[in-house]
Amino acid sequence: MNRIILLLLCMLSIVAQGQNDLRQLINDGNNVRFSTKVRIKALHKAADLIMNSNPDSSSILLDSAFSLISKATSTEFRQANHLIRAKIFLIQGIYPKALDYAQKSLKLSEELNKKRLISDCYSVIGQIFERKENNTKAAEYHKKGLRINRELGDSIRISNSLSLLGNIYG
Repeated sequence: MNRIILLLLCMLSIVAQGQNDLRQLINDGNNVRFSTKVRIKALHKAADLIMNSNPDSSSILLDSAFSLISKATSTEFRQANHLIRAKIFLIQGIYPKALDYAQKSLKLSEELNKKRLISDCYSVIGQIFERKENNTKAAEYHKKGLRINRELGDSIRISNSLSLLGNIYG
């Protein structure tokens, strides 16, 4: 009995810490004393944290970040904003918008020439096509991501790509 109570208390403290981290990120994102870059990163991190549990609030945070991005004109921040937004629309089942934002993010990732980001975009686009039940297109994008991940030699990313392909063929 004591172990269960101790376990519950530990879990509650972890949840409370997560709430404090989220609150701190939002506060940092709204704090005008911080640099624009720090504020955007904080808002992106907060949006990413609550994307699955609260996509609408995540979208609001992204809108706030995007208004700062417009001032900063940073390709990296716009890319991150579009990719998170694509994931939100994917979760919500709004596939045309998810695809639009994922493709915008892919274009920016290619401009930045960052292979990890390009692979992430391929993964999201593949998941969109998978949800739209277009397995041929989904597999095509997942294979593109897998190719990049193999070039990078990142075993975790390779495993993730293979898992996504397994969802299609499994």
